[in-house]
Amino acid sequence: MCKSEPFRELKTFIQGLVDEAHESIVGCVSGEPKAYMQLTIRYQQRIAVKRAIDLWQENAEKEFNDITEAMRQDLDRAAQELN
Repeated sequence: MCKSEPFRELKTFIQGLVDEAHESIVGCVSGEPKAYMQLTIRYQQRIAVKRAIDLWQENAEKEFNDITEAMRQDLDRAAQELN
């Protein structure tokens, strides 16, 4: 699933939201501390979502690789038993 096109599109979309929120902070010219704080919170929320998705992807890929390796070892063991 992590390598599917819709998932890549989701990651690109989330990255765009993070970039937009960061640009809003950098471009904030309001002297109002509350406005800056709201922009900062929005950025932090978006970066947290992005990190959670990235972590999920890393874990899913690791688990897939672990399962694949375990299956490969089982097949090797079974082949050795037959010989």
